[in-house]
Amino acid sequence: MESTALEGLSAIAHYIEEMEFKKKPLGGFSEEDVMEKIGIICGKYEDLIRELCEKQKQMKDSAQKIQDEYQKKSTGLLDSMKQIQEYREHAVTKADEEAARILEETQKRVEEEEKKIAALEERYTRALLEYKKKTDRLKEEGEAFSEKAREILKQIEDLSNGNE
Repeated sequence: MESTALEGLSAIAHYIEEMEFKKKPLGGFSEEDVMEKIGIICGKYEDLIRELCEKQKQMKDSAQKIQDEYQKKSTGLLDSMKQIQEYREHAVTKADEEAARILEETQKRVEEEEKKIAALEERYTRALLEYKKKTDRLKEEGEAFSEKAREILKQIEDLSNGNE
């Protein structure tokens, strides 16, 4: 995302560098000053996009950590269930009473692990929703900023055209 956004900004900057202003014999704006101001605006766009991309990367990293933790717990649960099954097969050869006790303990452990998984899934879902909300908010803020910059550029253009 960051490289695409930065490429877009580069295209804007290139356009600004290549554009030409009509010269007036008297008055008007200094082309160098206008270009400098537009360059500042582009720099601010770049800073904002970098910041937004970094925030998005942090959110993705956070979501990935939660997902990795969930995967680790799931693997642990699978390993636990495999061990439980082996233990159960061994216990079956013992008395029926001992087998029933072991089965009951095993079921409790599975329920606890399922509760842990459910809690991790809920946490992951909340984090993902929060990430999406933040991403949408940042996108809206970026669009608002872009609109404001377009208004400023329009005002500059209007001022430039008004002085002709």
